[in-house]
Amino acid sequence: MKKIVVTTQNRRTITGYAARCRNHQVFIVQPERKRIVSCEAHELFKNETWFDAETGQPHPFDEMDVLITAGMGSGLKAELAGRSIEGLVTTEKDPKAAVKMYLRDILPIAEIEEFHDTDAYIEDLSRLPNEVRNKCCGNTDLNGGCCGRGLRSLV
Repeated sequence: MKKIVVTTQNRRTITGYAARCRNHQVFIVQPERKRIVSCEAHELFKNETWFDAETGQPHPFDEMDVLITAGMGSGLKAELAGRSIEGLVTTEKDPKAAVKMYLRDILPIAEIEEFHDTDAYIEDLSRLPNEVRNKCCGNTDLNGGCCGRGLRSLV
């Protein structure tokens, strides 16, 4: 058995900004049979997000094997690797389809961004012009559309 965790802040589609994501779907799979055994929602407390969790300290997802997301930085990728967790960024939007694709080695993979998410980085966002800050932050509303908060919601 293998555990695959997918970031899904809106609980319907794969979302990015994995380090601060609190909502996930946890899939238990049988890789040899390419089969999903179970799936359940899991919500982290704010202090359990990868951004706020202490490096080297136990984490609720330490037992997972793979994290699939729509976006993460190189800092989270390194943190996951240090815990023997495979971190993957995909362009696929459907969590269940992504897990099935992963099991068949056909998951579309995107590049990992070369930045380390820090409080200083988020503070820098507050200095951006409104037309940039109001762009979509990657989170969605209950209908799957842009939540409308923009990058400002991260500041």
